[in-house]
Amino acid sequence: MKTPLLLRLYLPLVPLETLRRCWSETGAYAAMESGQVLTTSPLATHAGVRAGLPTDGAAAIAPDTVLLESDPAKEAAAPEAIALALLQFPQK
Repeated sequence: MKTPLLLRLYLPLVPLETLRRCWSETGAYAAMESGQVLTTSPLATHAGVRAGLPTDGAAAIAPDTVLLESDPAKEAAAPEAIALALLQFPQK
């Protein structure tokens, strides 16, 4: 009997990646909710935007950062979509 495969994923950018059309495109992006930044792309982080920062502060620090309102429904659907995508890889 094969040992079951256990896979743990750490996906801190899911709130941001569910909002962008092409998750792999570069750019300064930040997901926000209730006037606060939730998570940022690497370029937004490099520009000084951090999670927990008020969105007004993020806009002042890095005016080129695109602020996107979070979508809880998309975030809730993401784990299932990711799991289904991972099922296409056969276990050996």
